Amino acid sequence: MSPDQQRRSLNTRWRIVAATVIGAALLTGAGVHSRREGYAAEAAARPATDAEIAAECQERYTDLNPHLVGEPVERFVARDGDAQARVYVSEPDNWMIVCRSDSLGVRVAAGTRMERGTKDRIDLFGAEDSVLKGNLLLGGLPKGSATIQAALASGRVITGSHDSDVFVIWTTTEDSFRGAQLTATGADGSVIATAVAPSPEP
Repeated sequence: MSPDQQRRSLNTRWRIVAATVIGAALLTGAGVHSRREGYAAEAAARPATDAEIAAECQERYTDLNPHLVGEPVERFVARDGDAQARVYVSEPDNWMIVCRSDSLGVRVAAGTRMERGTKDRIDLFGAEDSVLKGNLLLGGLPKGSATIQAALASGRVITGSHDSDVFVIWTTTEDSFRGAQLTATGADGSVIATAVAPSPEP
């Protein structure tokens, strides 16, 4: 074999080796990319954790209320299957926010000023906005209340969640809270106060 033939043969072998290495690298890169896409799809498909939902609710709180100065404190979490409503209060700002979510993450967050009256009545916060935009009821309980319920026009009676100070009444269904009859009762079942949710025109 002549020197030229030897060089051509050597160059050909090197090209084959180089092509094999590049091909292996591309396949490896494609595998990594595919695995990353798989991880992303898996994360998107799995239910959001409580920690993820709480973090997004805090972020929504800040985004929706940049004028507030107080740190929001989570008061309680009301649950209905995979759905939940997290209630936050900023006492310095006299502000309350409810962050609603399901297994896929946060769906809606709504805030309102806490308009407190006398301690012997049910206070509704941002009532018309809450009913119209969020289809829920937010408010303050009268002193001594153990339970708060809303009788809806549909005939359903929904028991709210509270922490003895503020409450939220909500549902995962389409039942409207317009004109709902609210009743706060004591531990012995006696009626402490009643109220009627606003019924604004559609």
